[in-house]
Amino acid sequence: MMKLLVTGGNGQIAWDIKQQHPQAICLSKKDCDITSKQQILEQLDKHQPTIVINTAAYTAVDKAETENELAFAINANGAENIAEACQHFQIPLIHLSTDYVLDGKQLKPLNYYGYSKLCGEQKITEKLPQHIILRISAIFGIHGHNFVKTILKLAKEHEELRIVDDQITCPTPASDVARVILTIATQIHQGNKHWGVYQYCSKPETTWHAFSKEIVRLAEKIKPLKAKQIKAISTEELKQAAIRSKYSVLNCDKIYNSFAIEQQDWRTELEPIIKAILNT
Repeated sequence: MMKLLVTGGNGQIAWDIKQQHPQAICLSKKDCDITSKQQILEQLDKHQPTIVINTAAYTAVDKAETENELAFAINANGAENIAEACQHFQIPLIHLSTDYVLDGKQLKPLNYYGYSKLCGEQKITEKLPQHIILRISAIFGIHGHNFVKTILKLAKEHEELRIVDDQITCPTPASDVARVILTIATQIHQGNKHWGVYQYCSKPETTWHAFSKEIVRLAEKIKPLKAKQIKAISTEELKQAAIRSKYSVLNCDKIYNSFAIEQQDWRTELEPIIKAILNT
């Protein structure tokens, strides 16, 4: 029987994994702090999983510019700790990474968050042959903090929203990522050993501005919002602490070729997620 252990158990992706696979053991930071190799070893010894899924991460992109040590401790050293523990018990690892390791064209992080995540990828590759590193982008869902929740909150409070229109991305529901992870885990359990680095995002690509307009349009069908205008602005106008790629769309050919995983349309999940958020 496939037995999954998930770190980062309070995060939005872990939450959706649990919805789709209730038997999964989801451990919060309190249960298993990935900066402690000893805690990881103890949990793996206790639960004896067949596959470990690491969703734990430091994800505050702008704060990472000043909180270098904390970001590196979790995203790089934490990933190494998990890889070493998995190697000790000979357990495969599915580890979540990010589009921020890329500059839009090549493997070249533009900010410290991306750098810390890339270091985590490298440490896993060095320590554990039996790994799947899955890069994902622009996650949104019912649980946890994400862009959709932020836009809904702002739209309730302000008449005008100012959203970047020159950064292209692929919004991806956490439920879709959970589906992909569970598909890979099942295939690993059945003997598919296509280890390595993969990328997944939903489709189609869009700008943050266009995504915001769609969020507000769908939300207005459910209840009135204060926002009357969504103004398009440039990245330079936003003045974010961390540099972002202007084009952050992941190539998903490899994951299709190895695991027959097809990209889903994020628009089919957006309205149900908005309804769930607004009704809580």
